[in-house]
Amino acid sequence: YEVLVNGADVATMDVRFAPNVVKEYNAEMCELLGVEVPEGYVNHKAFYCKNLNEEQTRFIESVANELEEELAVAARETLAARENEGETGD
Repeated sequence: YEVLVNGADVATMDVRFAPNVVKEYNAEMCELLGVEVPEGYVNHKAFYCKNLNEEQTRFIESVANELEEELAVAARETLAARENEGETGD
């Protein structure tokens, strides 16, 4: 904001950090890709759904599930393409 709106010079600004960062991960994608999640991370679904009512939670979970399915398909296609590249030497 200070840079974009007020024209502040980043070279003269203090370095600041976000005070309440939540480290998140996507459990389904990590499992699909074989990624081991370090301690201290929160499944993103659990974090975002904790303050919603039941209807909102169901809606968000359904949208998230659709997106995760699309991502999973894309990830599998990418992995298959990489494997095929390795077989053909491309």
